[in-house]
Amino acid sequence: MTEPTGFAVAAAAGLAPVAQEVAAVKASAQSGTLKMTEDAARYLLDSLAEAKRTVAELLGQRYELDAPLQFGANFVGRAMSDRLRNAASGAVGAAIPVLDDLSRVLDDLETTVLAAAGRYTAVNEEAERKLRDAKKRLGI
Repeated sequence: MTEPTGFAVAAAAGLAPVAQEVAAVKASAQSGTLKMTEDAARYLLDSLAEAKRTVAELLGQRYELDAPLQFGANFVGRAMSDRLRNAASGAVGAAIPVLDDLSRVLDDLETTVLAAAGRYTAVNEEAERKLRDAKKRLGI
C-alpha cells in the first residue's frame, strides 16, 4: 500500500499541534483559569455542533469510501483504485483517520468551552441525573 499524499498528509500533520493546543487550553478551562461568557460559549458550542455534524456525516460514509473502485481489470486501473482507496481509508494521513482525529479534537473543544463557561460540572450532573432516571424507568 502506498502512503497518502497531498491534502490528507497536510491535514494530519496540521491537526497534531492543534490537538496539543486544545489539550492545554482544556486544562486551563478545567482548572478555572480560563473563563468565558455564556453568550460566547453558546456561539462556540453552536459552531462546534455544526462542525461535529459535518464530520459525523462524512464518517458515516466511511464504508462507501473504503470500497474497491473499478477502473478496469488492468494494472493501471487497479493501481488507480488502490491509490484512491488508500487516500480515503489507508494509513494515518488518509481521510478517514484524519476525520476520526478531527472528531476527537472537536469533542475536546466542546468540553473546553463548557468548562470555560462554568457549565462543565452542571452538564455532567445533568447527564448523571438523566442516567439515574433512565435506569429507574427500566428497573435497573
